[in-house]
Amino acid sequence: MKSIEHFLYFLQFHPAIAGLKAPRIILGFDTPYGQRVDQILDENARQSSSYRFQCYRLTTKNANAMNEAIAHDSDLFILFYDAFTRETVSPEGPECIHRIRNTIRKHWQKSVLIKDYGGHFDEAFGTDPQRIIGLNKALIDIATQSKTLRYTNDWGSDATARLRGTDQSWTNVDGCGNPDIVPGEIATHSETIDGLFYFTGVFLSTIPFAIKHGEVRKPLILHIENSRILDFHTHDSELQADFAKYLAKNDSNQVVEELGIGTNEGIKNLYSTNAGFEERHCGLHLGLGGGKPGSHHMDLIFTSGQLYFDDQCVFDGQYHVGGV
Repeated sequence: MKSIEHFLYFLQFHPAIAGLKAPRIILGFDTPYGQRVDQILDENARQSSSYRFQCYRLTTKNANAMNEAIAHDSDLFILFYDAFTRETVSPEGPECIHRIRNTIRKHWQKSVLIKDYGGHFDEAFGTDPQRIIGLNKALIDIATQSKTLRYTNDWGSDATARLRGTDQSWTNVDGCGNPDIVPGEIATHSETIDGLFYFTGVFLSTIPFAIKHGEVRKPLILHIENSRILDFHTHDSELQADFAKYLAKNDSNQVVEELGIGTNEGIKNLYSTNAGFEERHCGLHLGLGGGKPGSHHMDLIFTSGQLYFDDQCVFDGQYHVGGV
């Protein structure tokens, strides 16, 4: 399967194992992901790869043994499980994860969490790696020659972020070195984002907004000046109340701390699963919060819209970038 091939390709660049000749990798999985793990093992054998996989079923493996394996017998550990999409959701996560959470946190630099992907793994890793690598590079090349990034959509959004050309730093998440290995995003920070955003799409956060509110189909209207939310409105009274509480919790929650553009063309839809792969959905996302202690980072992943670097439209549902 192409998605498995691409997954194994990106795996080699993870910072914890990059350059290792025969890395020891734990594949820990909950029951629904057993078949996916088998596919990874089969493809790894077909390629005669140097990865040395150890597989553990999270629900039956002794917690002490699992903690020991992660801490001392692995260079990288990958955990496949559901948290927010389970029938019964716990703030501590599923029991099989709760039992090893302290070890996961201690060794986070060698972790990959494939959480709440369900049947969407093939979308997350379905696009040819060279397509994403080339698209990201081309967009950053255009961005560093531009003074503005403008966003519009059919609801009435019209907002602009001022850029600093070659002085503007962009994070390139192309799968070749990002710790979660899921490819398809470029991101930056601008203190001068101004305009109206009519947000439809999904939330992504440590707070389960996505699970509670699903895909926002009637706009959440945000008035932003100097990258700060001045006011907002939605006809959904429950969302209005929850979003107001979020903004009031921490001053940083009111600030657009991240300006992102998803570039993974394999992710065709948004699913409200609160899974990290949704952040790679093509188009705009705004990252609120996370700039101060106690602030929860929350991404607003937009369903659709148009993106312009200066006067050049680079995205209107599909990318228009020459040479890719």
